[in-house]
Amino acid sequence: MSPEIAQKINKIMERKQAYRTVFTRQIDKTAYYNWLKSRLNQMGRVTPERLKRMGADVERIDYVMKSEIQGYSDAFDLAVSYHDQNADAVFSEDYLKKLHYELQKAFFGYEAVSYRDARAFMPGAEIVPCNPNRIPMEMARLFYETRQIDSPIFQALELHHRIIVTQPFVDANKRTARLMMNTCLMRAEFAPIIISPQNRTSYIRAIESYYLNHQSENYHAFMLDKMAQSQEEAIGFLKTQPMKQVTHHVGLSLHAMEQMKEKG
Repeated sequence: MSPEIAQKINKIMERKQAYRTVFTRQIDKTAYYNWLKSRLNQMGRVTPERLKRMGADVERIDYVMKSEIQGYSDAFDLAVSYHDQNADAVFSEDYLKKLHYELQKAFFGYEAVSYRDARAFMPGAEIVPCNPNRIPMEMARLFYETRQIDSPIFQALELHHRIIVTQPFVDANKRTARLMMNTCLMRAEFAPIIISPQNRTSYIRAIESYYLNHQSENYHAFMLDKMAQSQEEAIGFLKTQPMKQVTHHVGLSLHAMEQMKEKG
């Protein structure tokens, strides 16, 4: 690990406790999760303008946009539900396919759990995804190898990168990869990484650099910067949330609570 990467990791770890402190306060998490869904899905959401250029009418545009938002919401809820799952449950093809299904069920139905069976391309990037016949083997190897990585941060980043360059599905590979990555980070009590549309080009170039040069330095530097920024954004949002009202029983001692139970 280079000094630059080590410094970025240290910065994130130093602020982890601040994030955990505000996250575990007695607040309504619904507003936080809704905020995250909106921020996280900005990169992957198809725009009405693009659909219009493709010839879609108003009714079709409305359906696609609502389906995209609902699909991402359901996929994110699935990711949150895996907070307490063991590593074998998360680092698995089963979970990967469940995420992709939630994202794409409105468009592909149960076919959304299947890997692609044709060649794939990444427009705007010098990345050649593997032959479809190799996808099951590549995914099995990926999950085995990432389980061996000690750091949850580097586990998450490696999962993300390799899913994207493999392109296992017909569509929504980058969104699926980011949700896999963020599941790992949330399980380890980090804020999920937010990539804004303004950073799309830099994001693709960082992924491409790792793929072409077999050197992860630029990719890790970019993603760790985004992780640190996302952590601060999350802390800032959580600090604005009002505390939930709690009952007077919260302050009672264990002995006093037992006495109240006995009195019935």
